[in-house]
Amino acid sequence: MTFRVSFHAAKSGFLSVPTFVTGNPEILEQAVRDYLPKATWLTLTYRDYFVLSVITVSHLHHIRFQIDDLYNIFSDEKEAIIFYQVRDSYKKKHIIVNGLEEATNQVFRKLFASGLIASHQRPGDTPAVYVSEMGMRLLDDFALPFVQRFMTDYAQLDWNNITLPEEVRLAEEQE
Repeated sequence: MTFRVSFHAAKSGFLSVPTFVTGNPEILEQAVRDYLPKATWLTLTYRDYFVLSVITVSHLHHIRFQIDDLYNIFSDEKEAIIFYQVRDSYKKKHIIVNGLEEATNQVFRKLFASGLIASHQRPGDTPAVYVSEMGMRLLDDFALPFVQRFMTDYAQLDWNNITLPEEVRLAEEQE
């Protein structure tokens, strides 16, 4: 379950995490207390763990992930967010941009909407994706059931075209 406590509202309507504005501690406490019984819990799947892990190690492969905001789609919130991977080739001095397949985009959207990944935008640049502190904590918390499988998938990963591994139920992964 995720929620946000902040001095300001979220910048994007794509963030589906409820925001509680700080100020009066009693009002904040009551608002959170009212929210908890009716909140929806998030199930972290292996695919979620996989994407979070890939984002954290992607810089080692000169890969970064960005949100497509070419036509202010993200800013104007008219369409679903589209994520893509960018490879910086230092030897050839050019950049390769790859759109992510729809299933991978769906996982990115889920993680973004739940606050497990976020974006940062420098002036004149495209929003860059990073794993939030909450996402990093879940990586640690779910390492035991998932890290072995991730190491296997990581060894086979095509960094030129990042795709999701097959879906496997958690019970099968722990055997």
